[in-house]
Amino acid sequence: MSRFFTKRLEKLTPYTPGEQPRDMQYIKLNTNESPFPPSPAVVEAAKAEAGRLQLYSDPTCREITDKLASLYGVSPEQVILTNGSDEVLNFAFMAFADEDHPLVFPAITYGFYPVFAELNRIPYTEVPLKENFSVDYQDYLNTHHLPMWPADSERQQRLREFCHSHNDSSDYAPFVVKMSDEEMANLLLTPCHQTDKMMCSYIEKLEHRFVTEGGIKERMYAARTGYRQTVDAHVQALEAENQQLKTKVKALEEELKKALEELGISRRC
Repeated sequence: MSRFFTKRLEKLTPYTPGEQPRDMQYIKLNTNESPFPPSPAVVEAAKAEAGRLQLYSDPTCREITDKLASLYGVSPEQVILTNGSDEVLNFAFMAFADEDHPLVFPAITYGFYPVFAELNRIPYTEVPLKENFSVDYQDYLNTHHLPMWPADSERQQRLREFCHSHNDSSDYAPFVVKMSDEEMANLLLTPCHQTDKMMCSYIEKLEHRFVTEGGIKERMYAARTGYRQTVDAHVQALEAENQQLKTKVKALEEELKKALEELGISRRC
């Protein structure tokens, strides 16, 4: 550490990134790399802009901001462009948290969370994960002394009805400035409960299907076997029909031969 650093920065534990191979033979999904190269149009556009690097760029990035806003159907004021997600994450820390608004996040999470919190002098609490490494939302409520409404309470029932019929995030925007922390916490937990119930029901359905129909390999085997049995049955039916036709043809030939003999006509083949 430099002797010129402040005491606060000296105590700061720097973020340690994951392994970054230097041979460029791998696609690092953890850093959002892509196996696909840029579009040729993007390459040409970058080449064209490279000739203007001596000029200061537009600080508002208005051209791309307007296009992104049009693409996603939002206003330009709702679009923010940053140097990677870490910068916008730091902006969020500065905008929504301070000494009077501490943070709570899981103990095992993105390593930059505590770094940004300490850098911006934001008090924070790291909530331990459960034994199955899932996040216990009740710990978050307890940290802020917020009660969770009982499932059979009138308020919770109204929230369930609202969340059941409102699936767009814009439906919840008006409540952000009106609700208390307790109301907002329980509102946000309601879709979580509903999603959890839906997923549990889906898992139970998959378990029942696995027991009654087997796994994917068993179902594929059953499908192939059923297909072959259907084809075999169809072929057998065609062979039987063919044999019947041969028998009928032979019988007709005998009748024709007999009729020609009676008429004294010699059949020529």
